Amino acid sequence: MQFNIISLLQNHGTFNKISFGLIINNSRYITTASNNKVCSPLKKIFNDTFYWNHYVKKENQNKKKSVGLCGFTNLHSPEELIQNAKLCVNYSNILVNTICNDYISNKNKKQDIGSSKKNPQTLIVKRLDRLSDKLCSMIDTFELLRNVHPNPQYINAANEAYEILNNYFNQLNTNYNLYQALKNAVDNENISSKLSSEEKIVAKILLEDFENSGIHMPPEKRREFIELQDKIARLGHKFTLNAYTEFKPIEIENPRVVLKGLPYKLQNHIIYKVRDKSVINHSSEDKDKDEDENNKYVPYKEIAIIGEPYVAQQILQTVKNEEIRKKVYLELNSSLDEQIKTLEDMLFLRGDLANLIGYSSYAEMNIKDKMAKNQENVLNFLKNMSKLYKPLALNEIKILLNQKKKNINKVSSIFKKVEFYPWDYQYYTNIIKNSSYNKEELRNHKRLYNSLLSYFSVGTIMEGLSNLYSHLYGISFQPSKSLSESELWHKDVRKLDVIHETEGKIGTIYCDFFTRPNPSYERKYENAAHFTIQCARRVDYDQYDSKMNESLRVVEALRSTSTTEQFEQDSVMMKQIQQPVKYFEGKGTFQLPIVVIVTNFERPSSEYHSYQSSKKQGEHQYDYMVSKPSLLTWPEMETLFHEMAILARTNFQNISGTRCKMDFVEVPSILMECFLQSDEVICSVAHHYQTNEPLKPKYINIMKNNLPQNSDTNKYINIQTQLKLSLLDQIYHSSLFNKHSNKISDKNYNKNYGISTKILEDVTKDYDIYPYIQDTQWQGQFTHLYSYGSTYYTYFWCRKLAEEIWNKLFNSSTVDKEKSIWKSLKDRYLSSSDVKEEGKSSPDQLRILGEKLKSELLQWGGARDPWIGLKNLGIINEIIDDDNLIKNLIRNNCNSI
Repeated sequence: MQFNIISLLQNHGTFNKISFGLIINNSRYITTASNNKVCSPLKKIFNDTFYWNHYVKKENQNKKKSVGLCGFTNLHSPEELIQNAKLCVNYSNILVNTICNDYISNKNKKQDIGSSKKNPQTLIVKRLDRLSDKLCSMIDTFELLRNVHPNPQYINAANEAYEILNNYFNQLNTNYNLYQALKNAVDNENISSKLSSEEKIVAKILLEDFENSGIHMPPEKRREFIELQDKIARLGHKFTLNAYTEFKPIEIENPRVVLKGLPYKLQNHIIYKVRDKSVINHSSEDKDKDEDENNKYVPYKEIAIIGEPYVAQQILQTVKNEEIRKKVYLELNSSLDEQIKTLEDMLFLRGDLANLIGYSSYAEMNIKDKMAKNQENVLNFLKNMSKLYKPLALNEIKILLNQKKKNINKVSSIFKKVEFYPWDYQYYTNIIKNSSYNKEELRNHKRLYNSLLSYFSVGTIMEGLSNLYSHLYGISFQPSKSLSESELWHKDVRKLDVIHETEGKIGTIYCDFFTRPNPSYERKYENAAHFTIQCARRVDYDQYDSKMNESLRVVEALRSTSTTEQFEQDSVMMKQIQQPVKYFEGKGTFQLPIVVIVTNFERPSSEYHSYQSSKKQGEHQYDYMVSKPSLLTWPEMETLFHEMAILARTNFQNISGTRCKMDFVEVPSILMECFLQSDEVICSVAHHYQTNEPLKPKYINIMKNNLPQNSDTNKYINIQTQLKLSLLDQIYHSSLFNKHSNKISDKNYNKNYGISTKILEDVTKDYDIYPYIQDTQWQGQFTHLYSYGSTYYTYFWCRKLAEEIWNKLFNSSTVDKEKSIWKSLKDRYLSSSDVKEEGKSSPDQLRILGEKLKSELLQWGGARDPWIGLKNLGIINEIIDDDNLIKNLIRNNCNSI
């Protein structure tokens, strides 16, 4: 029967490219993927919902015992989330008490506490890392679930569990004995000499975390420190909450005339009829009029009310009337005085906080452990980058200004000086982008672009990423073989195993890629995000800590349980907090990293069809479903490449993966975006989801530029804007904002808007491409000032580092003009024939470069200064110190602009 149905459908031309059918619950499901030989399981689990559902049920049948959410054995219900949070606290208390008791015991013995080889103080870093791993794994899992789980009961439980552990973290930060035990290990030569280089790095990080919370201060100062932190947190929350709630509705008369250019449907959305009381005593025969309270006839008039920022942005892009655009721009870039006061109070309190623990500014306190080392280096970097990019941005402004002059000259013969203002930017950018095509060409371009999306299904791109990683690092993605339906918080979540060609499984990725089918009541985190719910960490160290293991077996914190049965259940559950581990020969036993990638791509769709057979064949009606994959736009592909930066494995959780310097953490992700810009990589990953035909190179630019109105024609203007914002952030967090500095004198102080507005005016004058517009105070909407205070520069810094790595190692136009490093990738994946069997082959150039990149830079996490890896890779010429850091980085980037 199965063969006959497929044959009937094919014989009658219903489908041209059908590969297989699945029978699930007595229904027929058809995928529109191509021949099975070129459609890998990895591609199918993303492209075909029916195949994935069938795969989950098949794998689930093989499991004797289901696991809980995210693979944890004991997370099956909302109640168990809360139970596990409390259990984790009990487990952590045992670790903390053992560490503190060992320190106090040795201290009371009045002997050299570092002299004994078996002294437990030499294990303090391993013990603290064990503590951090347990707590972070749980709290990060709860953070994930409260953002992506569709069930409100789980969300509420995750919130409660998160707060339990968050409060416990705050208690740990004030545990003076824990701090003293660590400080003693760092300061005592007999102990610190027995620590490995990685342990010393972890100890330094943990010690700085303690001291940045003011734990080393006298009690009175410590109380002041905590009060300042609380005030800053409250002000920061208030500042963020009120940043976008102050848009005042704008009323515009005669809207059909002055809003010319705004799409007609949008005009209808914002235009209302109101009584025009300025005109009365008209004839009652007039239409569209009504009587007022004095029985006089009042005509109606139309007004537009702009009350939504989205509509205001549309006006800036489309409305010809400059005065209207100016009015809207001023409103969009204004903030209430109360909001500015909130910001300045927060900035001054941050300055006070830094002063209290011995720093001249908040930026000095916050940047000291970054790659840049100090604020002076950051300022030099940003200012020098501005010198390079501002002339290029001004050239782009000239093009826009010329377009404005053309438009004005068309309607006026009177010569007048034309200036370009920020409210002109979007409007004239839009005109230039659309002027390259007439309407018919634009429609044709759009049709072509939409047809090219078929080469970029989620499954195709994931398969292409797997192939790229295989060539770079010997790593690939495979549908998980250890899958239980109960570990997925939503049926659309996919689970992948990360497989190394010689080491086997090295990690797990959960892919929550698609929008929820019912977003109104199945909520989900709206932005793309990367959640790490378990870091790599060497765990065989724990086996040698006999005293700690004995303490855990005793489980003092659980002795108050009412029954022996409950005691045993808690003991078992505590052991199951940790995920399965793996032994790597010659390296030790590690727990494997687990990450979750969250995006909001369009869901794969399905269509219901019926087929009625002919009388000759015997009348039958066959019902079937056709599955169509999710197709990605270019920005969505950039998001996917960015979030799929590779996993890392280190000995300690505190320096694993993304736990590295903040101005390096985005480098691997942005480097993946650079790979996507390569024509060689695009051709290797882009295949039609039905035919597996590779994308022709001539179409690559159409995909990169998207539709012409969305292409990036003002690249340098956008860069200069980011540089200006980064500089503004630095100055706001400089010594200007602390009570011990000489504040700006009265003659320079803008009393109407405060010191932050005066600084905004000065920074705009020096670094922006527009003049400062009076009566604007956009800083009240710059929420990154709270979340990224003094570190907003890091994204641009990371981008320049990633681009430099790309240009020095992989860019075919700079180092590989013959494109030889891409030969293996093209030979293997540019053919539309059947996929060849995997086989071991001699390393090619791409693999050699990938292994070098991994060994020198990516695998270290926070265990080594990234500058060392950059030097070893030839990205910089010498080990960086404060004197030549900026010069070296700027010199390299001058060549890449």
